[in-house]
Amino acid sequence: MAALLLAPDTLASFQILRRHLQAAQRDDPFALAWLIMPARLEQAWRLHAGASLNVHTLALHAAGSAMLERAGQPALVLDRFQRRLLLREILAQAHRRKELQALPGAADKPGLIRHLDDLLQEMKRQAVSPVAFQTYADGADD
Repeated sequence: MAALLLAPDTLASFQILRRHLQAAQRDDPFALAWLIMPARLEQAWRLHAGASLNVHTLALHAAGSAMLERAGQPALVLDRFQRRLLLREILAQAHRRKELQALPGAADKPGLIRHLDDLLQEMKRQAVSPVAFQTYADGADD
């Protein structure tokens, strides 16, 4: 029987994952095991875990994309150019509605769009949720 384990998102928790993996393969050391983990930890796991028979890793993003693909609803992934075009349009709409009071004349500047894109990508890497960001923004001084 195959085991599917969701890995922790820190290197410090790899010992716990190793114990779960050993438990899953206790009766059959050749049993198939899939470890789903954040992509940034896959290489570290391979280096840290050493040789394991029939143990495969799958990046969390790749796993989600594969499931959506099989369900007939492939994930839409925007490249940098597409993200920045979308940001440009969002800023243009906000400017037309006069919602950019704090950024007069900056809505169509490439530097602002680049910095916003970089900020959004960093928030994604740091797993900052939209709700957490909104809470922070609501509490920030104007």
